[in-house]
Amino acid sequence: MDVSKKGIGRRFKYFRELLQLNIAELAEAVDTSPGTLSQIEAGDIFPPFEIPFIMYKRYGLNINWLHMGLEGIFLFNGPGTPSKTFQNIKTMEDGWVKNPRHHELCQLMEMPEVEKRIFDGLEKVKQRFKQAIDDYKEKQIKPKEIKK
Repeated sequence: MDVSKKGIGRRFKYFRELLQLNIAELAEAVDTSPGTLSQIEAGDIFPPFEIPFIMYKRYGLNINWLHMGLEGIFLFNGPGTPSKTFQNIKTMEDGWVKNPRHHELCQLMEMPEVEKRIFDGLEKVKQRFKQAIDDYKEKQIKPKEIKK
């Protein structure tokens, strides 16, 4: 159990990167400056109480995990986890999913903001593939006609 500023800073940075947010985006979301978050991640200061609390409310952060490294990163029934879009994935834990971080990732996907990022990203990928298929069809060489 690492309760030092450095340990908390490492977990804080890990959580931010797991959400795929840069420091400026998270700073805006928790109403603080990017400099403050940089100091937290560097282990120079402890996070002020309101920052982990906002992260709990917004993203479902388990504050016990942040401060002491205990339990899971996310809280299932916290205020930040109302979406059940991926609920059926959790039932597959004994099935084909073997990633040791699967449980963590399922919790992450339940966060409304993360879910939106995932679906926005999937939509962009879908559009790129559709465009690639259309481009391929346009460039496809038509069979030569057989001369009689």
